[in-house]
Amino acid sequence: MSLQKRKAVYELAVKYQVLILEDNVYGELRYRNAPLPNIKEFDTEGTVVYVGSVSKWIAPAMRIGFLAANRELISLILSIKAALVPNEGTDMIQCSLWKMFEENDMHEEIRKICKIYSRKLFLMEECMDEFFPASVRRSSPDGGMYIWVTLPEGSDVQAFCRESAIRIHIPITPGHDFYVGGAKQQCTSMRFNFVKENMEDIAYGIERVGELMKHYLSL
Repeated sequence: MSLQKRKAVYELAVKYQVLILEDNVYGELRYRNAPLPNIKEFDTEGTVVYVGSVSKWIAPAMRIGFLAANRELISLILSIKAALVPNEGTDMIQCSLWKMFEENDMHEEIRKICKIYSRKLFLMEECMDEFFPASVRRSSPDGGMYIWVTLPEGSDVQAFCRESAIRIHIPITPGHDFYVGGAKQQCTSMRFNFVKENMEDIAYGIERVGELMKHYLSL
């Protein structure tokens, strides 16, 4: 969201007394353009619940998240969490994480991670522009871990993702999974992760996927 949209959403939420859940687990991973303030940063009414996670930029296995909200709401959330989520083993992980924060400059670590991930993002974009058919569109994210790719209208994206996994052994996540309607939603998009693979595999994989796209769209 642009800053203007963020402020507009916040003003509407305050006006109609609706909570905003600001899910920003990828917010630290930014590769271009100036970072924008979170909605929570200009929240003066306690309208925003900000949710983050260290899993995306430290270690996924830790599965530790955090939230910022007013005290009354946090008290309610903690009571529900205590009833629904077992706490076995998490205290030690949280203490280890706290020690990591104490002994290391995590801002510098995030800068290092962003430098590595940005090279992968830019390479994947370049390869997509070179090898994907002109009728295929892609997003150009400022951060995060994924590029959103859209096939021409009428394409069966689930069939294409299945063909990619079977024929060239490259799994791609179809976009239906990210819609409320699921598989019933008319969607021709899919999600590419650019942080998992090394540079050589990104170049090789996108070229192979591009070849499959050309064959698939010519049928």
